Amino acid sequence: MKAKVLSFAIALIALFNFNSAFAQSPHFVQDPCVSSSLDAIVFKVAGLGNDAIIATFSGEVWCENPADKDDVPAWESKDITQRLKPIGTDENGNYVFALETCNNRWDLRGVQNGTLTIYDPSDRSTPLDSYTFSGTHLASDACKFIR
Repeated sequence: MKAKVLSFAIALIALFNFNSAFAQSPHFVQDPCVSSSLDAIVFKVAGLGNDAIIATFSGEVWCENPADKDDVPAWESKDITQRLKPIGTDENGNYVFALETCNNRWDLRGVQNGTLTIYDPSDRSTPLDSYTFSGTHLASDACKFIR
């Protein structure tokens, strides 16, 4: 009887350890979007153990100088890497992040043909999740993830 109780206790401990090892599985909750109000790629992440991530974007970005509205729009290839803290949370407690793609004086109008990837700050060798922007994604005011 002692052996059965001991076996059951060990199995129970192993089960809890297995679940906690996989409880933190950061991933995008929904597709990232391009925010015209924040001039950034905005995305929501669930499963974070802490609130910091490294985000990279490699693709084309359309930044517009607000002082020169007659300027012809131009897509520019960019490789961006930033350490990010959340800008807020949603109603479920998921973290919301904003990856800035243009300098502070320019407006983000869209992204295209690019990939957004998130990493744990302590391990940049293995991506936690990635999202590919196929085609053109224009900036929108409808891009809101924060409560």
